[in-house]
Amino acid sequence: MTNRIVVALALAVLCTAGSGCSMFSGQGNHSIVVNDSQLNWLEVRYVSGMGQPPMLLSLQGSGHIRIKRGNSPMIQNAFSQDVANAKWNDLQEDQRTVEPAQMRDVFQALVDRGLLREPDKDFLASANRGVPTARITGMLNTEKVARVAVEPELVGFIRGLLKLFDENKPAADPRK
Repeated sequence: MTNRIVVALALAVLCTAGSGCSMFSGQGNHSIVVNDSQLNWLEVRYVSGMGQPPMLLSLQGSGHIRIKRGNSPMIQNAFSQDVANAKWNDLQEDQRTVEPAQMRDVFQALVDRGLLREPDKDFLASANRGVPTARITGMLNTEKVARVAVEPELVGFIRGLLKLFDENKPAADPRK
């Protein structure tokens, strides 16, 4: 099953890398190349719409992928102390590992879609209307990343990664 997610992730990155940048032609950061580094990392807090529970996608240059879902306050704040919250235990977490080179391709695809550009002001205005948003923090090539993404191309790629992750979940162990 792990090979299936590795192949699917690689295909998704390769298929979208060439065609995905066409929406904003001429605006891409094609001159920025993400280095192979286990020190590269991104945390993406994704909300698909107003009133929807957040998801946390953690990507590490070593190839480690972690996703957290649910309504627990720990998704928005890993240091939350709101243990009396009725939704405290509403938390699901999954993990996968891919090759570091494949993770670098994912980071590069995000950069090519505008991760390191200034947010588009036209799209930022729509953030308050409940469109999908992603709050992205991390480090790429020793440079800090801190950005709110609402642009359809960038948010769509993140949504595609989450969907790919869901489609390749291993089957539950029937013995449990």
